Amino acid sequence: MATNNHDTESPLQAAPAVHTTPAMEDSFTALLSHRPPWLVRWGIVLFGALLGLLLAATWFIHYPDRVQATGTLMATHLPQELVVRTDGRLQHLFVSEGDSVPQGRLIAVMQSTANYEHLLRLQQMTDSLHHEMANANPTAALHWYHQFQEIAGSFRMGEVQADFQQLMAALQTFTQYMQQGYYQQKMQMLRQDIAFLQAQQKILQQQQQLTQQDIALAADNFAASNKLANQQVIAPVEFRNEQSKWVNKQLQGPQVSAALLNNNMQAHDKQKEIAQLNNEIAQQTEIFKQALQQWQAKLAAWQQQYLIVAPCNGRLSLNGFLQAGANMQRGQSIGSVVPPNAGYYVAVTLSQYNFGKLKIGQQARLRFTAYPYEEFGTVAAQLTGIKTLPTDSGYMGKLMLPNGLVTDKHIALSYRHGLQAQVDIVTDNRRLLQRLLDGIDKAVRR
Repeated sequence: MATNNHDTESPLQAAPAVHTTPAMEDSFTALLSHRPPWLVRWGIVLFGALLGLLLAATWFIHYPDRVQATGTLMATHLPQELVVRTDGRLQHLFVSEGDSVPQGRLIAVMQSTANYEHLLRLQQMTDSLHHEMANANPTAALHWYHQFQEIAGSFRMGEVQADFQQLMAALQTFTQYMQQGYYQQKMQMLRQDIAFLQAQQKILQQQQQLTQQDIALAADNFAASNKLANQQVIAPVEFRNEQSKWVNKQLQGPQVSAALLNNNMQAHDKQKEIAQLNNEIAQQTEIFKQALQQWQAKLAAWQQQYLIVAPCNGRLSLNGFLQAGANMQRGQSIGSVVPPNAGYYVAVTLSQYNFGKLKIGQQARLRFTAYPYEEFGTVAAQLTGIKTLPTDSGYMGKLMLPNGLVTDKHIALSYRHGLQAQVDIVTDNRRLLQRLLDGIDKAVRR
């Protein structure tokens, strides 16, 4: 049986034949015989090696987890504010910005009708008088009375002039009471009287002993006379005379005892006079001390109202460009005194986002708004405390500054109370590879 050649022809044979020209054959030969560049031949290997290096680097590179918050710079020993306590003009300003001032240093004086130098001098004199009175030396009041009289006409006391007049009146009364040592002289005379009475007491006691001996002898004589009278040796008249002598001797004993008692009563009266005198001295001294204390209180009130002094040792920080002559209002602050070596901390507000990652002892970095971190750097801190109860804005935390206000660029920042800072608390320092794998795992689980 004959076969059909058309039906048994293969598809390849059925395809039209490709006709190549000599030029095309030369191009194919050149392409196949050309050696590709080095980058093409090893590109995949290099890419794989580079990818391996990047993966290896992600193992060594650590990328910390952070919780961000805002904080406020505070001081362990808060700066002591200098507040004006009366309306008026700033009469004197004795310090400049950044001065170191000791406690009690006079900072400024508000306008007053009194001369502050006069009142400060008067304060010193008053303290000396108070010291004398405290040491039980009331006679020194006379000296200070004369001192006060000398300055009364030349000192300008302004608001406390009337109070000073009251002090002078009380001081004058007291000095007249103590003038020329009247109470001391009277006290001395009373003590001398007591000494005389004590000497007289000894004489009376000796007289009493002699009287008792005389009575004993008279008793012996009377006993002998009584015996002789019983034996009728002496006449009855002579016996009665002896008996009278013995009775007279017995009368001398009560007389001496009465003299001793009278002497003791006189000594007791002198003691009562001394006690009364001491009481009068104490009363007058107490009256004057009260007047002196009232005067000291008036001086202190004037100083508190018109003088501004440093409440502690530290560095002065003035508000604005303050100068003498400026009008001030009561309650206005002219600056503050920052104590030396005051520790700093940051009060931070922690939101509830990622709050569970926070632990005591974690490290943090501070970026102060007033000091751009690109220029000044960041400040190291450590989380040292978290309040248990929340506030409206979150939980309050405390960050201590182990290096103070020195940044990682070794720049010391100036303290300003209430500076705001952005806080980055490092909760975990994980590897970059772990973070990538966690991201891939999270994407797969979705």
